[in-house]
Amino acid sequence: MTARKLNAARVRELLNCNPATGQLWWKERPGNPSFNAQFAGKLAGKADPSTGYLRLMIDGTHQYVHRMVWLHVQGRLPRGDLDHIDGDETNCAISNLRSATRAQNNCNRRTVERKTCGPRGAWLNPKTGKFQVSIWSGGRSIYLGAFRDPAAAERAYRDAAEELHGEFAFSARPGAELREAA
Repeated sequence: MTARKLNAARVRELLNCNPATGQLWWKERPGNPSFNAQFAGKLAGKADPSTGYLRLMIDGTHQYVHRMVWLHVQGRLPRGDLDHIDGDETNCAISNLRSATRAQNNCNRRTVERKTCGPRGAWLNPKTGKFQVSIWSGGRSIYLGAFRDPAAAERAYRDAAEELHGEFAFSARPGAELREAA
């Protein structure tokens, strides 16, 4: 069997799409009563337990729902990554998706759960009792300073992120509660 090339026509043949919600539903397949009984008219895609992204199977290949929504609506996939603007990998609404480079997409990702507390981009230096703050940009780490106040460290990171990463700066950073306390 020859593998089919996945394109917008194939996705539209198999799925209905609501761009406002980012949801996909399986279409009925003529001559395939077993598929229709199990899937036709039902929501397509479920969360991948390893990544949290919604994915589905098309022609024997796993596909991410956000990429299929983009392909369904735009007619082609972007050259690079697709970024979820709000950082929620289950929100596949077309208004929440944008084309991005890998570096831009990484700027907007959530932090990995850490064992330490404190602002994003910072670590508490036990010798000085200050938060050392740095940020990655252009493949290198940029030192932003040392701060006793966690809110000041958070502000330094936020200002640098907005300057360096612009609209791709992750705004809902862990440590928001630290700003409230300041």
